[in-house]
Amino acid sequence: MRNIIAADRLVARHLANYDTAIALEPGHPINHVSRAMVLSEMGDRAGALASLNWALALVPNFPPTLEQLEKMQVKKQSSR
Repeated sequence: MRNIIAADRLVARHLANYDTAIALEPGHPINHVSRAMVLSEMGDRAGALASLNWALALVPNFPPTLEQLEKMQVKKQSSR
């Protein structure tokens, strides 16, 4: 149980760090992609997709964004 709580705190800290990075540098798509990765791991698919859409709006066809979208699609298909 203690490990789960520690992991939850770590994930929350990562998410907060990416939120800060986005606030400081909103035009950098990698910040949005990184935030999406954390949200995806948390099970927040809608939030992750929203972050990836922001990244795509900033830089269309940004490779890390496209890679993360592909991973999310594969994950969705494998969970069916």
